[in-house]
Amino acid sequence: MDTVLNSIYRFLNLARLRIRNPRLLSILADAERFQWQTPEQVREIQWRKLREVLTLAYREIPFYQRWFAKAGTQPQEIRTPEQFALLPAVTKEDIRLHFEELKNNSSPYRSYVNHTGGSTGHPLALYQDDYYYDWNDALTVRADRWAGWDFGIRTAVLWGAERDIEILRKSFRARLLTRGLRREMFLNTFNLDEAKLLRFAHQLSRFRPDVIRGYANALCVLATFLEQRGAVWQHPPRALISAAETLTAYQRSAIERAFRARAFNRYASRDVGMIASECPEHTGLHIAADNVFVEFAPLPGSQAPENRAAEVIVTTLNNNTMPLIRYAIGDLAFPPEREACPCGRGLPLMGSVQGRTSDFIVLPDGKLVHGEYFTHLFYGAKGVTYSDKAIVKIKKIDNTPDMRKLGTCMVKTHLSLSHDPALKGRPTDWELPIRDVMVYEGAGYVVPIA
Repeated sequence: MDTVLNSIYRFLNLARLRIRNPRLLSILADAERFQWQTPEQVREIQWRKLREVLTLAYREIPFYQRWFAKAGTQPQEIRTPEQFALLPAVTKEDIRLHFEELKNNSSPYRSYVNHTGGSTGHPLALYQDDYYYDWNDALTVRADRWAGWDFGIRTAVLWGAERDIEILRKSFRARLLTRGLRREMFLNTFNLDEAKLLRFAHQLSRFRPDVIRGYANALCVLATFLEQRGAVWQHPPRALISAAETLTAYQRSAIERAFRARAFNRYASRDVGMIASECPEHTGLHIAADNVFVEFAPLPGSQAPENRAAEVIVTTLNNNTMPLIRYAIGDLAFPPEREACPCGRGLPLMGSVQGRTSDFIVLPDGKLVHGEYFTHLFYGAKGVTYSDKAIVKIKKIDNTPDMRKLGTCMVKTHLSLSHDPALKGRPTDWELPIRDVMVYEGAGYVVPIA
């Protein structure tokens, strides 16, 4: 019966996509073929797409015109990856300071402003377009299929991004589409306590998902909860897909034991979309070379860069409105243990990701709050203002190399999320005024005070 239902729902989902978004299905078909190209063919196609991005950026985007001029080169002069690696990295601060100048106003696609989760400590606004989203959705489908997922099968999603779940709360149509047609059940894991974990366990048991996808920490917390109670999962899913956070070896072992299924790791971000995913061989993460060009920059002082975590530098290949070129995403990753995967895919491999590790905060009453919860609270903020006193201190910090290495710890009043006690809940279009900045070198922090 399940097989018949799965086939029916698969047909309905694909039929809907053929009517509403045939471009996504076309991209998916291309992506499915691309993964089986030889490594040489993959590199050739990827390099061609990268050259097209460089040409577009130089022709249409003011920031990159100055960026190339400062580097003393032009796109046509960049003929090898080694030459490309000599270009300066684009930082999150570059994007904050030159947000509008990074936009391609001639893009034929409809664009939207998206925000990163801030798991590396730096939430960021970015322009992304329809074409980018279609590519990201198609590559998510390709990676999910590696784990045994397909359109129409029952999928449970243990998710913590409030903005994603907010849509389901506000829209009956979205709930109907998600649960009724896509057969997806979303569980909000941003704050967890024992009662919610117990409720989630019952909901999952009744739903009997074929695939469970979620934040690594949320999956691990639920798995630990089940193990501590001696629960034996009666309906093992086909696979567990870990996303949005680093999946540690401990977490993988815990969730695989509890749910009696293999875990598939994934590396993606709101900044650049799909970066890499595990296939059934579990020999590393296959880089989505049709979506990104990934470099691994050795960290300063590294004596053996091939054995150490390196800084991840990403170039997007499918965001026409705001391409990110040599973008320092803020993550660290290890090189792969082997160059080729036994699965036969020509997509390059990478090792485990060390960055983007956000954990739960344990409150005094035992409730667990996801670390990214606090960054999501500030998405509605208009910006930050600084007092004259704060500006003087910030300039001093910028001019002192030892101080620039310090971390940042935010301190604000107890009155509200903002500086204004009248702004309740999660206000929008407000500014956070920084009135002073303190330096605690012994503790290793610069502390802005609101």
